[in-house]
Amino acid sequence: MLNIEFNWTEVTIIVGITTSIFATMLGIVSHFIKKWMQQTDDTTKTTATALASVVLQHSKDIQTASEKSRIELSIETAKIATDVKEVLKEHRDDDRGRSNEIKTSIDKLSEHVAIANGRTGKLEVAIKEITTRCEERSKVFYIETKKMEVR
Repeated sequence: MLNIEFNWTEVTIIVGITTSIFATMLGIVSHFIKKWMQQTDDTTKTTATALASVVLQHSKDIQTASEKSRIELSIETAKIATDVKEVLKEHRDDDRGRSNEIKTSIDKLSEHVAIANGRTGKLEVAIKEITTRCEERSKVFYIETKKMEVR
């Protein structure tokens, strides 16, 4: 068997030194891990802030562009409305002119119809007179014919 004797003082010193080295290393590693986590957190915050700034700027740009488009659309709509009103006015004026022409033509036709009706009325009266005279002559002729037959 081996007979090994330990000097406990030396072992205690070695264990103490080893423990101190491990503790120091653990402290150094913890420090670097904490520093890395802090940098990661700062980078995340910086990125989030930059992203929020970009989103805010784009939002403002979109709002400005939207307002500009709304104004341009309002102007174009007003122009189109004015053009439509002018075209409608022109068509209305044309329609009034045409309706006046039609009304004048109808009035002229009414005058011609009235004149024709007057002439027709006169002709009807003349025809009635002629018919009455013819009937009277026919009666007279009939009576004369009967008288001749009787004689």
